[in-house]
Amino acid sequence: MPSIPRTVDLDLNFTRNPITSDVSLVTQNNAVKRSLKNLVFFNFLEKPFNPKINAGLRSLLFESNDPFFQLDIEESLRSIIEIYEPRVNVRKLKFNENNFDTNSMDLVIYFSVSGQDNIDATTVTIKRVR
Repeated sequence: MPSIPRTVDLDLNFTRNPITSDVSLVTQNNAVKRSLKNLVFFNFLEKPFNPKINAGLRSLLFESNDPFFQLDIEESLRSIIEIYEPRVNVRKLKFNENNFDTNSMDLVIYFSVSGQDNIDATTVTIKRVR
């Protein structure tokens, strides 16, 4: 029987646990959501000791928003999530275009955690910074 990956991460806000006085933990789907958001925003050379993690979104942000653009993002994200987040099975990636004036797009990642049947989602806003 394969082991179920742990779904516990450190709280990156470094809040203190009032009982143990240690760094608080983020558990279950909240830990996975935070990990997915981090993977979406990593760019080439930004991750110390593992500079190859790269979702490639920065290079795609100024492309025209058409179905091919969305397929490029989807392919890149599925690949990086598959490699660096083994706890997750990506079910669907959905793009919601925001107001054209804001130059942003919401990416909704529907996923299930390995060993669980329920499907959860997290929304990441991708925004062009000028």
